[in-house]
Amino acid sequence: MPDRPALEAVLFDAGGTLVRLDFEWMSEWLATRGLECLAAALRRGEVEGRRQYDLSCAPPAGADHAPQPLGRAGDVRAYLGGMLEAALVPAALRSSAVVAFGARQRGPGLWTRPMEGARQALDGVAALGLRRAVVSNSDGRAEQHLRDCGVFEG
Repeated sequence: MPDRPALEAVLFDAGGTLVRLDFEWMSEWLATRGLECLAAALRRGEVEGRRQYDLSCAPPAGADHAPQPLGRAGDVRAYLGGMLEAALVPAALRSSAVVAFGARQRGPGLWTRPMEGARQALDGVAALGLRRAVVSNSDGRAEQHLRDCGVFEG
């Protein structure tokens, strides 16, 4: 096996790796509308939300299948709606939830909880003597969310 250069750094993504959606807030919002939907159900449903978001980025059926430009944004409503549908939130409540969750994202944000184990992972990488860096495709608030969640040192 050929020699490999020594690892010098580890690159982390912010959203979904170091900070996560505030499923607890979402669950509480739904509860105020009479629906018990546990944060764990929303968390499981988020995987389907990602699938729906990815599908919303795809070219329409029958369209030229030329490669899409990097950074093409999908439909966040498809993401949130897919998550809510997978969490068994009734259709009658999904539309207003998507609107409320979108408003929360435009305000303080939805990716505002520390990912479980994030701080320990960062500390473990540092203990190995490796540099750490964080990237994000967020709206410019990733650094603040990382600070608020206690996973930013700077």
